[in-house]
Amino acid sequence: MGIALPIRTLMPEGAFTPEEAEVLVSTYERVCRTLSIDSADDPLRTVVASKVIFLATQGVIGPEDLCFNALKLVTENF
Repeated sequence: MGIALPIRTLMPEGAFTPEEAEVLVSTYERVCRTLSIDSADDPLRTVVASKVIFLATQGVIGPEDLCFNALKLVTENF
């Protein structure tokens, strides 16, 4: 899963079902690809992971909504 590790390490233990966790991982990967965050050392990966997790804890769990809102949160300050 290449870029999935950072988000898994930041997910609170037991906060998400396995299915929800997979949605978060795939959304994280999609957002990183969309923003061309390719480097494993890029600190933006942690920012993306944090935003995806934050949104999911707020109830945004649909893949499209999660991706759209994560992209918005990550890019609004750039």
